[in-house]
Amino acid sequence: MYVYELFFSQASNAFLAQRIASINAMSAVCESTGADIHEVIHTSHTRLRVLYIVLTREETANKLRYCISYMNEPAMQVASAIGSDSRIGSEFLHVGPGFGGKCFHKDLRSLIYLCECMGQPEVASYWQSILDINDFQRRRFSCGIVNTLFSTVTNKCLAVLGFAYKNDTRDTSESPSIGVCKQLLDEGAILNIYDPEVSKDQILQDLLDRSIGQDKAVKRLVVHDDAYSAAENCHALVFCTEWSEFQVKYFI
Repeated sequence: MYVYELFFSQASNAFLAQRIASINAMSAVCESTGADIHEVIHTSHTRLRVLYIVLTREETANKLRYCISYMNEPAMQVASAIGSDSRIGSEFLHVGPGFGGKCFHKDLRSLIYLCECMGQPEVASYWQSILDINDFQRRRFSCGIVNTLFSTVTNKCLAVLGFAYKNDTRDTSESPSIGVCKQLLDEGAILNIYDPEVSKDQILQDLLDRSIGQDKAVKRLVVHDDAYSAAENCHALVFCTEWSEFQVKYFI
């Protein structure tokens, strides 16, 4: 029974990770074509949105069926477990720098390993592509910041607001903010970082074990105690976590 419950959890996280990756992938298409991603997401009469979500959900369900058939687990039981997950709904139709957290990555990697062991390399490749899209979105997010600031952030001060992988937690496991900050530091940016819950020690620990030299990075990293001091005299604000306090503050 424990094995099945574990698989139910992996399946739900895989569906949600696929949903986030799909929306972020669609945002790249919208950016290239000039379409408004918010209209595509929220306009119920947009046929492209409906077709895209239906097709990606069907594709995800088909891939899970391969795993289910090898485990001799009824497909409807797994579908019921996934359907009861309240996270798989309209509230996760938001574009962002990618998903984080231990569970998504761990469960996706477990599914990839399971599919490979079952002799299903095509299915394993599908799940791997979700991780690949997530990495791509994080890099695209960072590159978008650089391009917006006239193709360089060297010696420019950026306020990074939010460091946890999601709001209402201090967990930074696999947080996209880590990769974004690393890439901006590699580009020569000066970072003012603020998160309501994540400690200064945790932020420095996550960033200073990266590829750039510690002495060089420390000089370009400042962790602040509030959003206003982090944003003061900065060239840009970079919102990495959807903390509620960022939605009510006025920075201009």
